[in-house]
Amino acid sequence: IEQYCSMGFFYYICKILCLLKKSITVNTETINISNSTLSIDIKTDEILFFINTDDECKAQLVNNKEILIPCKIGQIETNIASQLTSTCENFIRVGKQLIINKMFVQSIEGDTISMADKNNEIYNVCANEKAVEKLKQFLGK
Repeated sequence: IEQYCSMGFFYYICKILCLLKKSITVNTETINISNSTLSIDIKTDEILFFINTDDECKAQLVNNKEILIPCKIGQIETNIASQLTSTCENFIRVGKQLIINKMFVQSIEGDTISMADKNNEIYNVCANEKAVEKLKQFLGK
């Protein structure tokens, strides 16, 4: 027992614990959106929603950041399903134009979905009422 209680033993235990601590990371997944012209990695806990525009898709991120992605919402949906494991269920397709991260949904009124980021900045997105009703049932709101 005396040999295990020496300062050297505790020094090496502390070194091992420090190394282990550095290798442990928070389980934050990223999604990669790529095509022939670009490749973007986005942390899933920073994504509020994806919305289709005319020729591209907009990713609305926390802190009022936006990324325009030259692809359609269907490709985003495919990437979510194929790349994410633990956070895949947080993303919900709402109608033809929208994918939301349910972790940021604050309220739903009519065809408007109100979302708030970590700084309580409010974002409102609209979808057709039928899709919003399905979302409300799914979320139990």
